[in-house]
Amino acid sequence: MVTEGGRNRIRILALSDVAVGYGSPQVQYLLDSLRRHYRNASVTMVEPDQKRRARRDPLFPEIEVIRVVTTMPPYDGAFHVEYNLELRKIIEERKPHILIATHGWVLPSILTANWKPDCFIYYMLESLTHQRQGMGELAIEINRQALGVADIVLTPEIHR
Repeated sequence: MVTEGGRNRIRILALSDVAVGYGSPQVQYLLDSLRRHYRNASVTMVEPDQKRRARRDPLFPEIEVIRVVTTMPPYDGAFHVEYNLELRKIIEERKPHILIATHGWVLPSILTANWKPDCFIYYMLESLTHQRQGMGELAIEINRQALGVADIVLTPEIHR
């Protein structure tokens, strides 16, 4: 746990497939809600460096944002490998108590990490149909594996 003024803090880490501020504000609301619930938990969100999208501040200043720069452009096949390897390093360095995945594209980092959180939340913002468009049939297998280890699965309504 992170120590603040002699108190231990819960560490919460969210892995995003999109740059902060360009979609899915509900992830930031979830993080802030968890931060307040756990009495000022340490909250970090990891985003890919989408070169054509300027960096934006999170909705809540308490959310730390880590931007991962890759050599390959976002959503390229090689990008997914490189991004997940970097995410896995961050998971293993940060050792979060609560780990949140927001898309199937970030699941390999969680499934292969040596660190297992106390709670893994899969916030499945995109349907399998959508994920299959980008990942093909691999999306089905990765999601199947993740559902076997997720503690909580959240799915938004279809027309969010």
